[in-house]
Amino acid sequence: MNARLNFAAALLLTVASCGGSPDIRYYTLSAEHVAVDAVAPNHVSGPAYAVDAVVIPDVLDRPQIVLRSGPNSVEVLDDHRWASPLPDQLQRVFTADLSARMAGVTIIDPGLPLPPKSSRIAISILAFDLDRHGDSVIDASWSMGGTGTGITKSFHARHTVPNAGTDIPALVAAMSHAVAMVANDINTSIRSAGSP
Repeated sequence: MNARLNFAAALLLTVASCGGSPDIRYYTLSAEHVAVDAVAPNHVSGPAYAVDAVVIPDVLDRPQIVLRSGPNSVEVLDDHRWASPLPDQLQRVFTADLSARMAGVTIIDPGLPLPPKSSRIAISILAFDLDRHGDSVIDASWSMGGTGTGITKSFHARHTVPNAGTDIPALVAAMSHAVAMVANDINTSIRSAGSP
């Protein structure tokens, strides 16, 4: 009888160990390096620029990575998560991407005090659709203005990014590339607008 109980307990422990939860993997967005000769000449002078906290849709504002699975449905990946909040990552990567593209212009790192007469860039991500079986899409708007001036200029861009693969690292890389494409647009808008 005792042997049967021991066997049952061992079997139960074996089944329990096989049913363990899968490992959670963590991801970060990365800035995209730009060759110096690939950056258009920048004639902006004057105030420094700071990227405000980036606004994202509520459906994306969670630790898990979210994929578009249909026109009206999403897939929330419990085993694939952001290493830090997505809005913080976007602010950091936009700042790094703009710094790489805007030679001679100061881009203030997040958390640092703003110098007098600095300009702010407010970015809103309207859609950021990652799709395993199709292209990824980013839809963003941004505005620029000097602190205390009340003057703002607004812009909008939408980009489709072909995915390099269907696994999560490839989709996160496509997401980083999409952010860099919007950073290119912001850089162009700042150069064309001049100092706010």
